[in-house]
Amino acid sequence: MRKVFIALGTLAIVAVVVALATSVALSCLYPIKFKDEIISASAKTGVDGALIAAIINVESGYNENAVSSKGAVGLMQLMPSTAQWICQKNGWEYSEEGLKNAQTNINIGSQYIKFLLQSFSRQDEAICAYNAGPNRVKAWLADKSLSSDGKTLDIVPYNETKQYLDKVNTNLLHYRGKY
Repeated sequence: MRKVFIALGTLAIVAVVVALATSVALSCLYPIKFKDEIISASAKTGVDGALIAAIINVESGYNENAVSSKGAVGLMQLMPSTAQWICQKNGWEYSEEGLKNAQTNINIGSQYIKFLLQSFSRQDEAICAYNAGPNRVKAWLADKSLSSDGKTLDIVPYNETKQYLDKVNTNLLHYRGKY
């Protein structure tokens, strides 16, 4: 009987260690940062905070100072021309340096996501447009070999965009309920 208790105790300890290790690993893969800024932007735009967080994590890994090789800036990796357009559309002052400010970047990026969600009938197509650009996604939707109904992408032709969509959707699952 003593051996059974020792075995059960050992299993319980192993289960706790595995649970803690899993929790630590998930918090590294799916950090919760800039929560107040994300919640605020979500409230202003109506865009799901989990989607904003997922895009930030995939785009920059929560690095405010990230700059891509193509020139995208900040947490949400906004192209300066896109950010300037969103600012102009909303009557906001634009500053490229401001794109490295978390609040500013998240506000502009959330407005851009809102625009994309309104432009496409499905969230997946809006996410693809965030990565590949709305005109490219519109062209894909017009191609019968890629979209049977002109609204839903049956095939995402760019591997980078397909992987991006998968990563954002995986992140989205982990951020649900946290924002």
